[in-house]
Amino acid sequence: MSFNFTDVSNRRSQDEHYSALSKYVTNNATPILFKYDESFVSHPLTWNDGCYTRFLQITNAQYLVYWMKINTDTMYCEVYSRQSGLAPQVNPTFEQSMLLHVEMHVPRC
Repeated sequence: MSFNFTDVSNRRSQDEHYSALSKYVTNNATPILFKYDESFVSHPLTWNDGCYTRFLQITNAQYLVYWMKINTDTMYCEVYSRQSGLAPQVNPTFEQSMLLHVEMHVPRC
């Protein structure tokens, strides 16, 4: 599934990405938790399929965001979708220092 997503982390600074996320919502979905080491070693090509599956289930999904708890092997992923113009801005679920990686869906032929 990962071939339909592209890394956009390098298009903006971490500050800009984090600030932009306040214009998006997670629809109160619980972040998907996984262990960095176990997932990568055991399933190097499929460790984040659950994240991609959730992304594809959410209407208007824009970003797939990965967070990593500092000095641990704990990671989370969340799907962010655009919120309505009338909704108040909401802080991202985690603090900025945990922001690791941002991906966008890019449908391929």
